[in-house]
Amino acid sequence: PSFLLSKILDQCCNLKPDKINIFFQLLNEHLNEISRRVFPTLYERYKMQLKESDLIATENDSKQQEAKNSLTEIEDCITRSSLGIEHIFRELGQVYEAYRLCDERIMKYQLSTKLKYDPILLSGVVARLILQGHSFEIVNGDDNHVPLTWVSDVLNKLSEIIGTQKKLFVVSVLGIQSSGKSTLLNAMFGINFPVSSGRCTRGVFLQVIPIKQELINQIGYDFLFLLDTEGLRAPELSGSLSYKRDNELATFIVGLADLALINIKGENHSEVQDILQITIIAFMRMRMTLKKPKCIFVHQNVGDIQAKTNLMIARKNLIDTLNEMTLCAARQENKELEFSQFCDVIEFNPEEDVLYFPGIFEGEPPMTSISSGYVEKAQELREKILISCQNKRFQNLKEWRRKLSEIWNSVLKENFVFSYRNILEVNARVELDSALCGWHSRLIQEMTSVKSEYINRLYNVEYDSLETTLQEIINELFAEVTERKSGSDEIINKFFIQHEKKAIFEQWRDNTEQFFITRKEKEVT
Repeated sequence: PSFLLSKILDQCCNLKPDKINIFFQLLNEHLNEISRRVFPTLYERYKMQLKESDLIATENDSKQQEAKNSLTEIEDCITRSSLGIEHIFRELGQVYEAYRLCDERIMKYQLSTKLKYDPILLSGVVARLILQGHSFEIVNGDDNHVPLTWVSDVLNKLSEIIGTQKKLFVVSVLGIQSSGKSTLLNAMFGINFPVSSGRCTRGVFLQVIPIKQELINQIGYDFLFLLDTEGLRAPELSGSLSYKRDNELATFIVGLADLALINIKGENHSEVQDILQITIIAFMRMRMTLKKPKCIFVHQNVGDIQAKTNLMIARKNLIDTLNEMTLCAARQENKELEFSQFCDVIEFNPEEDVLYFPGIFEGEPPMTSISSGYVEKAQELREKILISCQNKRFQNLKEWRRKLSEIWNSVLKENFVFSYRNILEVNARVELDSALCGWHSRLIQEMTSVKSEYINRLYNVEYDSLETTLQEIINELFAEVTERKSGSDEIINKFFIQHEKKAIFEQWRDNTEQFFITRKEKEVT
């Protein structure tokens, strides 16, 4: 480990438990202070470089590229300067996993000769910090990865501390970037997830809230687990990479939760609707039994007090679309008898499970204040969450830890559906692949017959004319392959132009044509 991390490890393993929390609070304040000093300078540099880039927009390509590289360098500096306590915990986890993977004899030697601390104690240290209010990173936001060894051992230690039979209720929040997810959780439960414009949350963070004793008998569980997630459809990511990351994250986070809050900015739910479709088909394809989660749609910044009545048709269209897509996915997976509508996969009542929040602020800066309407709605949603779980069977922490590992492993094994925008794209891709397989098989079958004829000709030719005949056959074969490919091109063009899903197919047209060009070259070779 680095000098800084070695010092932190030393404090973690040698300080008394009550002092470790103070240490990390002071460390967090110190890191925040560094950020407050560094960021203004970096943003000013970026602003000046951006103006300079605009001025040389008409210059030659080399100067434009140089300006672009300068902007990228400053962006990297801003990213590297965003050092928070979550990065420290991530490094602790990597040290822990490294020592878990070491041979036991090597580990004992290193501990006895070089180290003043035992990295294996880190899981217990972090588990106690979680109970004292610190957030714990479950999904690494930089590479979209769950360090299962580290996360599982921390949760196992947490289970030992709180008791193996304690029941928990898991609430997650999901939504587009900057839709107010962290703000919503903070307002409802008085916690302190970081909030800002842009992509302030990266990955998935867990916060644990103990329930007061007088409420436990009433609601039935001992701890509330809150999962805050990074925003979906982030501008920093684009294309199929964004779809894959967002769909994996949504499936993982909805599968982990007893109740998933679908947070939407405004009235338009089309983006979240697409992501839920992929989540539906992913749940159907998982070879494990999932407890059906419940979801509540929360529309932010809808100030109309009659919104629930006025948007009745929109809610009906939403559930109709989700039902249709669920049935479509069930047909594809041959599970029509098991899943025929959206609520067969995810529990949802369009009349009761849709809430409309006004904006969180009232007035104009610098005289803005917190909206009383937002506070009332947050209180209403919190009460709804508490009563929605009554008379249900709750899982303990060991069961949830096992569920987390199973869902993440299932997400990693699913390498198809997460790359697409919605179920329509998934079905279109399956249909195109089926057609492509048919075209390719027909072309191979025809060319195999043609090659057999030419091989027979070679067997019957005299030795003196072998070279001449071989060249003739090569020329004829090239012409034959070109002719056959032209026929395939006509079929492909007709398919892409006339098919009812041509708008979806168009994104794959170039790749399909390139595939047949490559096959032609291979056949000729």
